[in-house]
This record gives sequence, structure tokens and C-alpha cells, in this order.
Amino acid sequence: DGLLIKENAPVAIYNATSVVGLATKEADLLKSYGYNVTTVDSLPKATDPAKSTLIDLGNSADKYTRHYLEQRLGLTARNSLPAGIGTTPPSGTKFVIIIGKDAQNSLQ
Repeated sequence: DGLLIKENAPVAIYNATSVVGLATKEADLLKSYGYNVTTVDSLPKATDPAKSTLIDLGNSADKYTRHYLEQRLGLTARNSLPAGIGTTPPSGTKFVIIIGKDAQNSLQ
């Protein structure tokens, strides 16, 4: 999508589950749609949350990216990182996706 490319918002994806490779699979999928995925990693401690989380660190500045991520992931973005995730996204990151158990079925 041209609007995604124009915004070019940096996206970080973190796997919070004990299932290896989910963040990479999500990153590959989002990259194929034109998202600017800049970080792919696992959280230091797998907490296995039931649901994935989308965080908009750019305060809705990249509204098209936010809208398309919300639709694609079936989530509503929040504006701050959850407490105690154990990592800090790189400077300049606009969106963070924390992969939960709900992503296992859609990505495997």
C-alpha cells in the first residue's frame, strides 16, 4: 500500500510466547505487505499472554499504519508499553507488536 510506504513507520515485533519463530513469521508477513519492520526479537521472559498487543508510540502520527495494523491484527492500539516487558524498543520505533498465544493459530 502506498500510504504505508509513504509513512514508513518503524515497527518492532517481540515474541512473548514460548513458541519459537512467531515474531519472525509475523515480520515476514508484514514486510510482504510493505510495513517497515525494523526489529524482530523475543522478550527476555516468555509470559505467554493470551492476546497480542499493539502499541502506538508515535501518538497516532502515522494514522494509516495504525489503522491497517489494527485491522490486520484485529487489535486496538494502546499508547504505552505494558509495564515490565523487560525490553525497550530502539529509538524512533513508532509501533510495537507483542505477539501472544492468539497469533499461534494464524501464523503456523
